[in-house]
This record gives sequence, structure tokens and C-alpha cells, in this order.
Amino acid sequence: MGELLVDLTQASIWIQLPVMLLVIMPLAGVGAVLLLSAIDRLGALFGKLKKKQ
Repeated sequence: MGELLVDLTQASIWIQLPVMLLVIMPLAGVGAVLLLSAIDRLGALFGKLKKKQ
């Protein structure tokens, strides 16, 4: 894995750009959606706990 990352950082921009657009950006989007879902659920849970008090 380390060798692959070193090769990618030293590669041409024409190789780096498609890798960024096709692999890393969708992964970041999925991570963002999961994080927002978790925050939304925590907010709903804390809202219900606050109403009970």
C-alpha cells in the first residue's frame, strides 16, 4: 500500500486527477453522508432526552 501511494504522489497529474475524481471523491462523499447521518441521529436522540426532562 505504501509503495502504491508513493508511486501515485510521484505520478503525472494526468494519472493523479482521474484517481482523485473516480476513487477518492466518491469515498469522501460516502463518508460525509455517513457522518451527517450519525450527527442527525445524535441530535434527535439528545432532543428526545431533553424533552423528557
